[in-house]
Amino acid sequence: MRLLALAGSLGVKETNLDMAVHEGAASYASAACNATGAVDDEATADALYDEAGRQAADDVNNRGLAHQVSYLVAQYGAAEVEHLIREAASTP
Repeated sequence: MRLLALAGSLGVKETNLDMAVHEGAASYASAACNATGAVDDEATADALYDEAGRQAADDVNNRGLAHQVSYLVAQYGAAEVEHLIREAASTP
């Protein structure tokens, strides 16, 4: 995958993309809350956000850079992920 190679060539580490993955999961949870009406039920909304956060950590971030890049492409598209990777590379 071109974006994974780009991340590697720029020295991007898993920790550089952790927050982007969590933000993607939060966006997914927000959309799910709105689509299901859970936005009106605090406990259900909290459960959706908690599960999204758990999945972001366990299923994506803890599985390495390749999983992060794939997940982010699915969430945001390749062009935005390229921007995220380049931004992550320039952040200490």
